[in-house]
Amino acid sequence: MQKNKFISLLCALFVLSLVSDIQATKSLRKMCREHSRVQKQRKQEERADAKSKKSKDKKRRNNKRNHPKNNK
Repeated sequence: MQKNKFISLLCALFVLSLVSDIQATKSLRKMCREHSRVQKQRKQEERADAKSKKSKDKKRRNNKRNHPKNNK
């Protein structure tokens, strides 16, 4: 009788550890998805910033080139 209780206790602990591992895996996956989403968003923002900076630089160069003082 004592042996059966011990075995059932071991089985219960094993099942409990499996459940906690599954929950930990799910939360880890969720964190990874969130992290990759944030990285993707940050990369898009950096691209947009670089594009806007490039556009501003181009306008500034054109303004310098087309300024009446430079067209003598």
